[in-house]
Amino acid sequence: MRTLSPVGDSQKLWDVDNVEAHVHATLDAALDQKRARLNPQQYQRAFAFMWSLCWELSGLESDGRTERWVWEVQGFYAPRGRLDGFTPIKLQQFPRPESAQIALERLQQRAQLVLTSIETVRPRGAYDSSHGIAFVTYSRRVMMKRLPDWYRGDPEFGDNRYAGSRLEREISYEALAERRARDAGESDGGFLDRHGPGSRLEFVDELNPHAYQESVEEVLMRETASG
Repeated sequence: MRTLSPVGDSQKLWDVDNVEAHVHATLDAALDQKRARLNPQQYQRAFAFMWSLCWELSGLESDGRTERWVWEVQGFYAPRGRLDGFTPIKLQQFPRPESAQIALERLQQRAQLVLTSIETVRPRGAYDSSHGIAFVTYSRRVMMKRLPDWYRGDPEFGDNRYAGSRLEREISYEALAERRARDAGESDGGFLDRHGPGSRLEFVDELNPHAYQESVEEVLMRETASG
């Protein structure tokens, strides 16, 4: 995902010839729709959020041309009883196959899995030209809906009531995998924002409700402590 400063950059993404102008126009429209007013510092932070989101939605590497690929754990939780079905595994996607393998191994320690594999796929929410919609339209729609996410995540506007307490102890499988990879001496690498395109809930880790008697919070807190 692109990390360069957005100021003065007009690189092309799909059918968007000037990314900076596209993001400015979308942000201005989103603010007008909500009748919101930001000072210059606030606006710049919101613009940086939208800029990063636009590149994430493009599903392209930093050159703006090469499609980006990630690795995904696929398979099912084995049913516990005759009337239970096969529940698909739903974990966050990973930037490296090693990270996906570590997450799969951790999950196998906790639950019975069947037909598991690690597949190379496009990032969730990445633009697909075969769907018959222009990227300028697709990215604008999603960015318009994601402005509230910026408000919630911004230090000035966000809700920090739990800062320094419970939220610091929560951790995802993806984060656990990255931690183990670093401990093993592997090179560090960035990964998709947990609150990915389209919806903040789209990248929430889903644990098998039949495999655990503990709450998700208790499971993740124990993993953090043991890590």
